Amino acid sequence: MSNMLSDFAAQNIKSTSSTAVVADDEKSQKTASSAVCGRLGITGAVEWTGIISGLDKSANFLDEPHLFDLPFLVKQIFTSSSSLHTFILSDDDVLYAFGRNDRGQLGLGDKVARATLTKVTLPVDSKAVKVVTGHGHSLILLANGDVYACGGNSHGELGLGDSKAHFNVDHPSLTKVAGLSAVRDVACGWEHSLACTQSGDLFTFGHPQNGQLGHGTKGETLKPGKAGISFIDVAAPRRVEKFVCKDPKGKLTAEYPASEIRVGSVAAGRNHSLCIEDFNQTDPGEPLHNHNRVFSWGFGGYGRLGHSGANDELVPREVAFFTPSNPGLARNPQRKVRRVCAGSSFTLCQSASGHVFFWGQMSNAPRGEATMYPRMVEELYDYDNIQTASCGSNSIFCSASSATTIAWGVPVAGKWGLEDGAKTSRVPKFVDKLCGFNVPEVACGYGHVCFTVTESNAGNTFVKKHPNPNHPSNLNPDPIKTTPLSAIPTFTPAPVIAESVTVAKKRGNPGAGGSSKKVKK
Repeated sequence: MSNMLSDFAAQNIKSTSSTAVVADDEKSQKTASSAVCGRLGITGAVEWTGIISGLDKSANFLDEPHLFDLPFLVKQIFTSSSSLHTFILSDDDVLYAFGRNDRGQLGLGDKVARATLTKVTLPVDSKAVKVVTGHGHSLILLANGDVYACGGNSHGELGLGDSKAHFNVDHPSLTKVAGLSAVRDVACGWEHSLACTQSGDLFTFGHPQNGQLGHGTKGETLKPGKAGISFIDVAAPRRVEKFVCKDPKGKLTAEYPASEIRVGSVAAGRNHSLCIEDFNQTDPGEPLHNHNRVFSWGFGGYGRLGHSGANDELVPREVAFFTPSNPGLARNPQRKVRRVCAGSSFTLCQSASGHVFFWGQMSNAPRGEATMYPRMVEELYDYDNIQTASCGSNSIFCSASSATTIAWGVPVAGKWGLEDGAKTSRVPKFVDKLCGFNVPEVACGYGHVCFTVTESNAGNTFVKKHPNPNHPSNLNPDPIKTTPLSAIPTFTPAPVIAESVTVAKKRGNPGAGGSSKKVKK
């Protein structure tokens, strides 16, 4: 275990996808320019229309990892647990997109789905450093701190304001978000968005239905003369003004104005939100425990917020598990959160010591039980450095520096190539086809998983240590022999099926009670 901790401390932690973010400082975050490039691969769903509309699901789904045949290498991959579309950044910093495009979320100027990678045209002399994706919208963060948006804007999730030209109008071309500048990080949920600035301010916009915007309200209102609840959406970036701390019973114990919290990074699940406080602050007057706090808010079902309960939280609430009970003590490295990512109904984080924590619920949880507060993933406790992790709708993928890739959960369609031919798993298992390769990037979408892969130290072997410490194979571990990338089959994209009217209308917010009519801000 001590070797794992020292190895982890010696290596950089890097952001991997739109759902996995890092509270960034120079010592713990790899920049895009230093990222390891590799071949782009995919597994799971590759039918971007049928997966939602109920078309034939027997075709165009992969049962094991495949590689794209591309003339370039890939540096970064961007998708999320809410998305059926993906962006990639090539080794020469060109942005490409593919997948579902019924709202114009690919930013290509139309609403035609793409089976193959298509270049995204950015503003002149600009460079994309991160892209985040919701169900039908996308935000692109540029190196100069500007943010551009594209896709559906039914609830103001693009942040373009409430004018008739923008609100409840699809935007298939990139449009600048005028209310944001000097942005440090961005995130998208199903129909809401978050951004934090270099100064540490937190902004949110979009659908407020479960409190996921953090403004102290769900935005509910009654429309005169009509039955049902409507929602007052937030159509332009609005600053979050308050953060709170509560005891285990939900009683308020502390309230912090936004001026006292410097947010370093943000993340979002389908209808819950998270942020990590900047851990590189140096103010000697602040208690040690006040830096690198984790906050969560929004829909609390199945414990996805980590507060030992299922109540919704309408403003960012401190996840007490990661804060020392004694303010005078330095934070335990096991509870210094450095990265967090979110699935539809669960959350995953990684600490400075290399430990992985999980809370919430996957659909295949034993007896349907939920994990109501952060718990360490015991199967990965004594494992080699987990260098990248990502959450899908109901899945988790991790890759380790020891040339092994691990996954668990339930695929929406297809398979992932798990050991023993398993389609689902409640515990971490090997992705056999990727063992023996270095996998520097993993990004899970709603039903697909993308990754980059390189050959790992040709001529070397690695010990195939099973993530389950009680697995019989650990008594006599098998060596992993490096193999050429040609051992992974090639993926040939099939023609895209045209979007149907049924697909275009199916835009609810599953898991949150659906969505009703809304009122512009």
